[in-house]
Amino acid sequence: MSLLGEGDPISPSPIKKKREATMDKIQLERKAYSPKEVMELLGISQTTIYRWLESGQLPAVKIGKLWRIPVDALEELLDTEGGQSEDPDVVFPGGAAGR
Repeated sequence: MSLLGEGDPISPSPIKKKREATMDKIQLERKAYSPKEVMELLGISQTTIYRWLESGQLPAVKIGKLWRIPVDALEELLDTEGGQSEDPDVVFPGGAAGR
């Protein structure tokens, strides 16, 4: 005889449920992008993105060696008037072209 009984389904622990809910929330409410993700989204080079990060043209947070670009900073970057990339719909800070 099992401790749970024959027909009792095994339910996830409360901790597992909370962890799964937290992961779902994190995925739904993205707060930041990695430099690689921004490079791919905007079609810019690694040199350009890191130059913007180091100079402060693109506000970001550095955690150890990792940079994270807040969603708000990326949206502000796209709203900024300045130079243009090869894509006329993408505008970059300080007149820098995204090549």
